[in-house]
Amino acid sequence: MSSLDAEFAAAPMAAPARKVRPFYWSLKRELWEHRAIWVAPAAVAALVLLGYLLGSFGLPNRVRRAELGMPNSLMLSYAVACAAPLIAAALSGAYYCLTCLQGERRDRSILFWKSLPVSDRTTILAKAAVPMLVQPAAVFAIAVAAHLAMLAWGTIAMLVSNNNPAPLWVHGFPGFMWTTMAISLPYMALWHAPVVGWMMLVSAWARRATFLWAVIPPIMLGVLEKMAFDTSHVFSFINTRIMGGLAHAVSIGGKGEAPLRGFQDIDLGRMLADPNLWIGLVLAALLFEATVRMRRRRDPN
Repeated sequence: MSSLDAEFAAAPMAAPARKVRPFYWSLKRELWEHRAIWVAPAAVAALVLLGYLLGSFGLPNRVRRAELGMPNSLMLSYAVACAAPLIAAALSGAYYCLTCLQGERRDRSILFWKSLPVSDRTTILAKAAVPMLVQPAAVFAIAVAAHLAMLAWGTIAMLVSNNNPAPLWVHGFPGFMWTTMAISLPYMALWHAPVVGWMMLVSAWARRATFLWAVIPPIMLGVLEKMAFDTSHVFSFINTRIMGGLAHAVSIGGKGEAPLRGFQDIDLGRMLADPNLWIGLVLAALLFEATVRMRRRRDPN
């Protein structure tokens, strides 16, 4: 064996090339650049938790009322700890959808991102996954963490005031609320998919004032329909598409009249069988495809 062959045999084998994951890194890039996606819900939950801590001196009285058959005195705080981060996530998600594509053209960073081996479709899917996948998971995790912190502090407050904390866990444990959130948040994300697709399409097209371009055309279409035919189908569709997901997820029968009261009221089959859900998903797919084509052709501002 020659010295060259011996050196080649002794050389360490090169490590196999790691698989490129463009969708994963595109999504991670969005989370790096847009931290408000999870910071805003977390900050709002922290404010709710602070209010709960400051008002914990009245916790023993609320526990006693819950023992007398008035559980809302305890569960209201947990409901606020769910609703407040959800509203913050909705607002920050809408802002993200309206600026995520317009912003990269405005600062011309799109020229750099297009130079990478990442397709426009992968980029759009990664951006759509932020409000439809990441934010629901973040809201759920933040709400559960806030609930656990409230239970822990409530236990301490009950002990300090010489009260038994067991009724707090019996009447104030938000297990049903967690189950409802685990079902309703993904469902609402699917329900709002056309709204996400529309806002991202506007972001890919409009040079500025994306909020106005997203809001004014549907409103004007509804006004014209009302003036021409004296009907309100457009406004009804907009209202159903924005608020219908919440009503279907957290009310009995999806009618938006009475809230869910127990596990027996959850009807996942009815929710998934709603044709409006699937019509919306088809519409969302068309809007996302139009956004892909718009980004592919659109020049930087």
